[in-house]
Amino acid sequence: MNTLAYAAAFASLSIAGTAQAQDAAKAFQCDLPYRDTMMAMGSLEVLSQTPVKPFPGLHGEGEMIEFAPGDTSVFGIKPEGLNLKVLPPHPLINVQRQYTIVFSAKFAMAPTNDEKIRQSVEWGLGGCTALETCYRAEKARPEGGGVLKYQRLPLAESSAEYEPKIECTFSFSEEEFEAIGN
Repeated sequence: MNTLAYAAAFASLSIAGTAQAQDAAKAFQCDLPYRDTMMAMGSLEVLSQTPVKPFPGLHGEGEMIEFAPGDTSVFGIKPEGLNLKVLPPHPLINVQRQYTIVFSAKFAMAPTNDEKIRQSVEWGLGGCTALETCYRAEKARPEGGGVLKYQRLPLAESSAEYEPKIECTFSFSEEEFEAIGN
């Protein structure tokens, strides 16, 4: 992985340790611009950092940081897991030359959790009831905020049980990404 990419991606996170961190929940609710989102992460305890394998056509080898949820409450729900992924462009394929930063929160499967998430956000396409994947309505997206996605992925092929997860995604060109650390 490109050392410059790491430096740019994590510069804001390292600064966050010395700055007063904002509420981490706002980062996972996708309510903040990117720099503020990274600053908010400074209030969380890092549990682990692991590589993310490249996916041809989408991204190169990335990095994932897992955080302890602590007292964080996202949409009024205590998450089971919080993480941050930094995914650079694929080094050989020029289809998508973007860096992608993804903040995600996983929740326990419970109808009340699903209901709270669905009621907390103005979703596109008029709502988020029968769909497995929902996106926040563009008109409800805060200025500078990322793209908010809610997924209810089945745990098994024919299972009625699912794993609720929200993701806040920011995408940057190579130039924008390198400028983040400056």
